[in-house]
Amino acid sequence: MRKLWLVAAYEYKRNVLRKGFLIALLSVPLWLLAAMGVGWIMVSMENDTTPVGYVDYSGILRRGIPAPPSEDSPYDPVPMLAYPEERAARAALDAGEIRGYYVLPEDYLAGGAVRVVYRERMREAAQEQFEAFVRVNLAADYPPEVARRLLEGPQWEVVMLEGEAAGELAETLMRTLVPFISGVVLYIGLFIVGGYLMRAVLDEKENCTIEILATSISPGTLMTGKVLGIFAVGMTQVLVWLGMGLLTFLFFRANLPDVPPLDVDWGLMARILAVLLPTFAMVSGLMAAIGAMLSDASEGQQLTGLVTLPLMLPLMLLALLIPNPDSPLSIAMSIFPLTAPMTMLLRLSFGEVPEWQFALSTALLALSAVGSMWLAGKVLRIGMLQYGRRLRLKEIWRGARGRA
Repeated sequence: MRKLWLVAAYEYKRNVLRKGFLIALLSVPLWLLAAMGVGWIMVSMENDTTPVGYVDYSGILRRGIPAPPSEDSPYDPVPMLAYPEERAARAALDAGEIRGYYVLPEDYLAGGAVRVVYRERMREAAQEQFEAFVRVNLAADYPPEVARRLLEGPQWEVVMLEGEAAGELAETLMRTLVPFISGVVLYIGLFIVGGYLMRAVLDEKENCTIEILATSISPGTLMTGKVLGIFAVGMTQVLVWLGMGLLTFLFFRANLPDVPPLDVDWGLMARILAVLLPTFAMVSGLMAAIGAMLSDASEGQQLTGLVTLPLMLPLMLLALLIPNPDSPLSIAMSIFPLTAPMTMLLRLSFGEVPEWQFALSTALLALSAVGSMWLAGKVLRIGMLQYGRRLRLKEIWRGARGRA
């Protein structure tokens, strides 16, 4: 066990300190920081507290009841100034006392249009707050509970066609987006980490390090240690990205009122992890086995396609899978290990997956992960006996049956 952790620690340090890894690690956070900076600049530009005037010929604003401040709004309150006639409002605008003014016609309640006059574009903060100001005064003549309901607007609940309530709109969006985004992150992580793992095995084959290591550690322990080390590298990358993504979300949530609150469905997160973790182990084992088969890195592209193409197949068949998440094709692809990860995540995004199908899919993924790790150890042992040339499938088959 000690040797296994030594190999894992060595692989982790070797890859984390690479210049390419550090560039890839920091590239996404830098983009997110740039997005946060642009968002902050846009919010700051809109947060103008110059007063806004209004001329009310309809009489609905005669009481001038101010709108309560919104907890979700990132903008400071904008003063609303009343003028008896448009000439006075125009004089205030010309003098720079107000940013612009609104004119409510006498037939406003019958459908008359509100006229807005300004020299520079009316900021979003002023527009939103004047609309809230009008709504508050329109609702003032109603009973308090009716007025409150008018101001809050409808509370949305989404119901799936099967008749099962799916919850509020924000919750439904999260249930739809999180599995899909998890699948995208999975593919990015697999391609990056799989490349590291195959490269690590090839490097040690080319410089004969494996022959030296074989005198003190078994091929299975060596391969497991490498996978654990590379797994830690991938988790470092994903956690940094997710952490920056969470900070970005919290920033926009605090500064933009239309961003829904973060309501984590821990049951859904557990299901996503139950798919992602064995998938990572399975693909890592297969990529390591490919690296152990080859004698040169240039040969790897053809064989890695046998792994990556089935993984990407669900994305190619989105038009068939999304409208029919419970079709025989969707069920079959969510059970076959190489197509199961993305297919299952897509099905989790767009509906409920029967428990037996999810259990069967994750069980087969776990068995495939164990099998791929076992195969990688076998291929590595055979590869040490066949130095300098690519292994043939017949040799791997004989070795897997214990006759090599």
